[in-house]
Amino acid sequence: MQAREYAQLYATEDEHWWFRALRLFIGTLLGGPDGAEAQALDVGCGTGALGAHLQRWGYHFSGLDYSRDGLAFAQQRGLRRLVSGSANQLPFKESFDLITCIDVLEVDAVTPEAAMASIRAALKPGGRALVLAAAFQWLYSQHDLAVNSIHRFSRTELADLARASGLRVQRSSYLFAFLFPLTATWKLIKRAVPGNFGAAGPSDVSAPPRLANTLLFWICRVEDWLLRYINLPFGTSVMVLVERAA
Repeated sequence: MQAREYAQLYATEDEHWWFRALRLFIGTLLGGPDGAEAQALDVGCGTGALGAHLQRWGYHFSGLDYSRDGLAFAQQRGLRRLVSGSANQLPFKESFDLITCIDVLEVDAVTPEAAMASIRAALKPGGRALVLAAAFQWLYSQHDLAVNSIHRFSRTELADLARASGLRVQRSSYLFAFLFPLTATWKLIKRAVPGNFGAAGPSDVSAPPRLANTLLFWICRVEDWLLRYINLPFGTSVMVLVERAA
């Protein structure tokens, strides 16, 4: 990810509707820590917004990121157990009850098969991992270029990748389904505009007007209620919740 993107993330992700909704979905999918000493690792922790919430939810948090820019921002949030490293080879063995990995597998420097195998190795027996990635390659856009992403996944791809590494899939679902028609249309229109698609451009991470930000988040809150009961058939993100056999 470009250095300027970390500064933009740090400035916006606490209040931006997309990140707030993502943390809401993650809380629903995880359901809280298993025990008072539960250890959690966020692979690709970036500026640490999710890590700060995992701590509030009761996890003993550790974060790993390849970028020292991201880790510097995470330190500003008060996070201390931070490691510089690659998702392809995590420096941990059977250490964590929970691992989160959000929008990492699609990055050009990451080999998805190696990262998923490394996640399995870092989980304690019986531990869980929540892995999330951008969905549908046909939605590839300027945002993907700006954050160094090269591939977007289908639900089948992501689930098969987890199973191939020896992890058991507990849930597999798309996310941001309610806003999928609007977001997909916007991405395709932006890509079709001449001069609007280039490696040097910015991502889509910017603060929307307050009213729009509030409305979009509340739409996602309705989706979060539905996610408690069913897996969603489409969306702009895709996730798997997996377990390492005890």
